[in-house]
Amino acid sequence: LNKKIVKTDILGRDGKIKEYIGMDDYQVTITGTLTGENGIQPLNDILDLKKMLDAPVEISTICPFLNQFGIFDLVVESYELPQEAGGISYQTFTINCVSEIPAKLVISNA
Repeated sequence: LNKKIVKTDILGRDGKIKEYIGMDDYQVTITGTLTGENGIQPLNDILDLKKMLDAPVEISTICPFLNQFGIFDLVVESYELPQEAGGISYQTFTINCVSEIPAKLVISNA
């Protein structure tokens, strides 16, 4: 996990002024395999996964490991659904995500 730090050059001063801003997003990589019956492609599962990955929304997570770090929502940045020789009855995938902190909209004087 990276920290967000603003670094500013000041003329006549060695080094830079560092201003700590906060923590950056978590990078989360998910790998897995969808399996079908012997010799049958899990097509419906693949299409459902692709539909979820292509949706322009965050994905809520229920994962004790991620939740302990305060990660409850993820945004998909990229994914792979590679074709593998002889892999008709399964589909591997890799999903690259970043953590999302929901923004709260506050309306005043309404």
